[in-house]
Amino acid sequence: MVTLKDLAAAVGVSKAAVSYALSDNPERRSKVSPETREKILDAAKRLNYHPSLLGRGFSLSRSYNIALLLPRSCTGSISDHYLGMFHGVSSGIAASSYNLSVFFGCDDKFINSVQSGQLDGVTVIARNPESPEFEKLGCLKPPVIFLNRTAPVECPAAASCRSDYAAWIKEVITRFMAEKLRKITVFIRPDRAGDHEIAVLVKKFCRENSLEYLCCRRDGFSPAHVFSDCGYIFCGSSPDIRSCLAENNDISYVMLASQETTRDAKLDTRKLFYHDSVAIGRASVSLLIDMVEKHAAPTELLIPLKPRGISVARNSTIPEF
Repeated sequence: MVTLKDLAAAVGVSKAAVSYALSDNPERRSKVSPETREKILDAAKRLNYHPSLLGRGFSLSRSYNIALLLPRSCTGSISDHYLGMFHGVSSGIAASSYNLSVFFGCDDKFINSVQSGQLDGVTVIARNPESPEFEKLGCLKPPVIFLNRTAPVECPAAASCRSDYAAWIKEVITRFMAEKLRKITVFIRPDRAGDHEIAVLVKKFCRENSLEYLCCRRDGFSPAHVFSDCGYIFCGSSPDIRSCLAENNDISYVMLASQETTRDAKLDTRKLFYHDSVAIGRASVSLLIDMVEKHAAPTELLIPLKPRGISVARNSTIPEF
């Protein structure tokens, strides 16, 4: 195994120069000239040198471990959406120098791991009912990033990575207006923070465009509520909703739902949208590592919603519906 000393000897520089050249810290890298650093990097590649993460961790006061904190309920079952974020985080970690530790719930084991310096950062997939735990997360020293939701007020220094509802709603309402629709109805689940955010955005865009706006509970849906002169936005689905839409192809609507609930439904797939769960997970890892290594400020990353069966690049537009 090639050591730091071997690499220094091969290039004819000191061990300190090699350490500076391979550092993640720009200030340390600046201690060697660009020419010397290039020679060291070339030699490292030629000799197949790999830094010791244990020693590197000690020198940088890092553990090279990142946690994924899941709701306790995921020990029994996990949705496709949560599973996608899990895969995104896992693949992002696999492509980095870090290891992944998975925890279910903000329990003593998790808190002890943080307090003992075993974790450099934390990614969180959380549901609303677990909000009492957010106060604990807000007191953590390592960087924290929330997936699929805004950072709670209890965690003012936390970042977030989530779906871009605003861009989606703006595009949807623009298309409804192109169909000469002047009424918009949104069906939400009262216990979902994301649904409430969508309702607020729909109301805002409707006011800006002089459209009629109505917000209803999804569990109160009835086919009697459906009219041809109205555009509908469904946050999630139910058997009654899917049945009604399948029997009325001329209804103007979009649905943000899970693939589990719409996979077998006879619905127009151009009108179905999902969270790009894997992209959310991967992007969150990149942001978190920047917060750990570069002390990047907490921010909010927004990922476009994904039409069914179509890969969407950032800044791409939503197809006709």
